[in-house]
Amino acid sequence: MKKSDLNVWLYGYDNHGHSINMAAQNIEAAGLDEFIKLKKISFFETQKPADNTTIILNPPYGERMEVEEIKIYRTIGDTFKHKYTNCTGFVLSSNRDAMKRIGLKTTSRVQLMNGELDCAYHRYDMFEGKSRDRLEN
Repeated sequence: MKKSDLNVWLYGYDNHGHSINMAAQNIEAAGLDEFIKLKKISFFETQKPADNTTIILNPPYGERMEVEEIKIYRTIGDTFKHKYTNCTGFVLSSNRDAMKRIGLKTTSRVQLMNGELDCAYHRYDMFEGKSRDRLEN
């Protein structure tokens, strides 16, 4: 399969160089380096490449999250709302209290296990304005 056969672009971002290097090795071993581009950058510094983009986040979560890490969830919601309109976001987490801080209404939620942690993928469909305005139209 050639890249020209697909109308999909995959980007991987992480602000930890070690994670990017590990991902690059796995992508190359799988023969997918033509299809997936990696960059060391924080999600909060990214820009939407196009409408109808799907974002999948795996932020810190777990039993012993620091207060500062929980604040990240509010910033995720703000970033989704202001930078990623007309896109879909998914957030994987086991921390229900942290997920409430995103401040957006989930479109759906899928329960799953990540190792021994009971987690959920939370889906958010981002749009301009407020949901009540959207329902009135």
